[in-house]
Amino acid sequence: MGKVIYFPRTRARAYAPKGLHSIRLRVLDDRNPSYTRWKAQFHVQSARGFPALKGFTDANARRHRWHSFAVKTGKLPAFTRGMQSMVNRGVIEMRIDGKAVGNTIRRRA
Repeated sequence: MGKVIYFPRTRARAYAPKGLHSIRLRVLDDRNPSYTRWKAQFHVQSARGFPALKGFTDANARRHRWHSFAVKTGKLPAFTRGMQSMVNRGVIEMRIDGKAVGNTIRRRA
């Protein structure tokens, strides 16, 4: 019988491995900013807890103001996966450690 060789998966990280990462969010939705903020609030709360929601209000979402908080490295991949659909639609702008998170929709010819 042959021996099965396992190769490690290599994935490019969009972030540097460190303790805390600074996250900045801005709601860009002009049609219904309070609903978009409400959907984003779930992911913010699950990533960092209730204290991270301080200042993330409907009024600030309507004014397109930035909201900042910190996320631990272990929770960052789940947070970005949850927010990715809103970033792809262009209703949320997000920065991780100062770098903009771009659209991940792949277009094929």
